Formats: sequence, structure tokens, C-alpha cells
Amino acid sequence: MDLTTVLRTPESPAGLSGLRARVKDLEADLDAQGSVVTAALLTATAFRMRDEAGLVTALRELVGAVSTWERSQAADG
Repeated sequence: MDLTTVLRTPESPAGLSGLRARVKDLEADLDAQGSVVTAALLTATAFRMRDEAGLVTALRELVGAVSTWERSQAADG
């Protein structure tokens, strides 16, 4: 069921529960991607500031965040 159909029939319990489940899934994806985005931003900042130690630390965090995200994507299907 697509979002347009659910919004046209909000009284449908199946439609609302499906919508809630989809929103929950999207929020989980966003949370997982948030750490990747944060680590990428820190990496770019350290690079621009020419902070070698900060860059190495940020790159390690980025690798960890991407690895965690990839594992969660593989587990989801």
C-alpha cells in the first residue's frame, strides 16, 4: 500500500499500522546513516584544517560507522 492510499483512508487500521511500521523503518535507517554523515563531516573538517591526528581519528570513526551501517544493511536483507 502506498502513502497516498493510506492518507486517503486514514481510518483504516491496516493502513495506519503499515504507515507506522514504515516510518519506524525509515527512522532507524536515518539513525544508522547519521553516524556515517557525522564521521564524514568530521573527516572533511580535519582535512580542511590540516589536522593530521584529527584526520586519522576521524577516518577511523568513518570506517567504523560505514562498517556498522553495512552490517545493518546486510542483516536487513
